[in-house]
Amino acid sequence: MYTGFNLKTDWVDENYYNEGQKIIALNKENVKKPLQTFATKNEIINGKNIQEHWFPQIEADVFISYSHDDEKKALSLAGFLKTEMDLDVFIDAAVWGYADELLRELDIANCYNKASGLFNYYARNRSTSHIHMMLATALSMMINRTECLFFINPDGISFQDSITHTPSPWIYYEIGMSALLKKEDKSEFRGNHRTKKFSLFESVNIKYPLNTEHLKNITDADIQTWHKNYNAVSKKHFSLDVLYQQFSNRQIINS
Repeated sequence: MYTGFNLKTDWVDENYYNEGQKIIALNKENVKKPLQTFATKNEIINGKNIQEHWFPQIEADVFISYSHDDEKKALSLAGFLKTEMDLDVFIDAAVWGYADELLRELDIANCYNKASGLFNYYARNRSTSHIHMMLATALSMMINRTECLFFINPDGISFQDSITHTPSPWIYYEIGMSALLKKEDKSEFRGNHRTKKFSLFESVNIKYPLNTEHLKNITDADIQTWHKNYNAVSKKHFSLDVLYQQFSNRQIINS
C-alpha cells in the first residue's frame, strides 16, 4: 500500500451500487477458488496447499475497508472508481464473506455430532482459528498488493466525530495492517495490469482502538473534485496520481 484515505461519506448511487455488486461477485469468486483448495474431507485445512498456493491472486489498485452497515456506500464507491476513474477495486467482504461460508461447511463436516445435534466446542475453536488465520493472511496480502486504501468511516458527520474505536475485529486488523504495510514508492504497484493502459463478528461486545492518523481525511466534495480534475486532463494520467496531486496541492496551500 502506498497511501490511504479516511472517507466520510453519505453518498449512495444505485447505478454505481449495481456496478459494485458485480465487482464484489467477481472478487468473491476469485477468492473462493484458492480457499476451497485448502479444505479436505478428513482434515480442516490442507497445510501443504496453503504453502503452495496462498491467496488471493487478484490484481487491484484500491482496497475498500468498511463496516457491514455501510455496504451500499462501499459498493457505490467501488462502482464509481471502476466506471469513472478506471480503477480496479478489491472489496474486503469478498474475503471474509466467503470465509464464513467455508467455515460453516468445514464445521458441519468435521465438528458436528449428528447424534447429539451439537458442535464439538474444541474442534470448533480449532477450525475457527485456522479459517481466521487464512482470512487475516488474505487481507494482509491484498492490502500489500493494492496501491491505495479507502476506509469508509462509519460514524459522525465530521472528522472531529470520527470513530476512535470499532467493534469489528476486521476493521481493526485492516487499518492496523495498512499502517504497517505502507510503502514509500508507488511505482512498484504499477504492474502489468496497468502497463497496458498507462506507461459478522460484532455480536460480542468488544471494541478495538482504531488509529487512522496515517490516513488522509477525504470527503464527498474531494471525490467530486478528483472526478472533475481527472476529466479535465482528458484521462491521460492514472487517476490515482490526479488524486495524489490534489492532496499535494492542498498541503502546499495549508503550509
